Amino acid sequence: NEKIKSIKRPWHDCGSFFISNIEPQKNEPIRLLLRTEKGNVTRCFTEISHNGKDFESFEMHFSHNDTTGKFDYYAVEIPGQNEMFKYRFRLENEESTLYYSRTHFGKKAPAFDETKLQADDLWCIIPGYHTPDWAKGVIWYSVMPDAFYNGDTTNDEPVSGANYSNPWNTVQHTLGYKYGGDLKGIETKLEYIKDLGCEAVFMDPIFKSSQNAGYGPEFYKQIENSFGNAKALEDLAKAIHKNGMHYMIDVVFAFVALRDIWFNHG
Repeated sequence: NEKIKSIKRPWHDCGSFFISNIEPQKNEPIRLLLRTEKGNVTRCFTEISHNGKDFESFEMHFSHNDTTGKFDYYAVEIPGQNEMFKYRFRLENEESTLYYSRTHFGKKAPAFDETKLQADDLWCIIPGYHTPDWAKGVIWYSVMPDAFYNGDTTNDEPVSGANYSNPWNTVQHTLGYKYGGDLKGIETKLEYIKDLGCEAVFMDPIFKSSQNAGYGPEFYKQIENSFGNAKALEDLAKAIHKNGMHYMIDVVFAFVALRDIWFNHG
């Protein structure tokens, strides 16, 4: 028999081909698929955990070959869970044992710590979570308010704290340089966005921040002065809905700026 080669080229993702239901109900069994190079793996397991420390293993079984004959597919049914869990794969052959996860492939088993607000390498499933139906399959228009369109020049400030306003089409050298785009600018250009075929608007953070992209927030209860105010956001929301569209705002909770009120109170 030909010697088994090193484990390589496994594949899994969070799409509907590899997961029986990407939005499972609580306690609903979930079927997972894993693709491997043909004949490259002798055994493989799915390992799940709720806390990042204790993992439960479920052996996967051969399901089928792909149409090219180059890959094997292994399947497993994970018993229904009633809370969020994360998972990884353990692959074995006569030569080695390797771990495969969302952003990891190697001998070391990836883990996570749910007590820390940080990214990790594993896939995640949240039973009972449901994405709004209107958001499925829509065409999004992603907009950075400051660099989009200046619809209200009355909120332009030549200098505001660490921020400096620059003319349009000049090079921005730091995150503190701003063009002056705002919420009114997005409202003014909704017809343009809709004519592109877009059905929803995704905005970078709009809260008080010293960064032109809105990240590194300083105060979550105030809209950045150069973007407008609560009334401008209300007007924009009404205009978006009037056009039969939806919107979503990016909110960053993983970190704040040094001048953030909560950072300084901590």
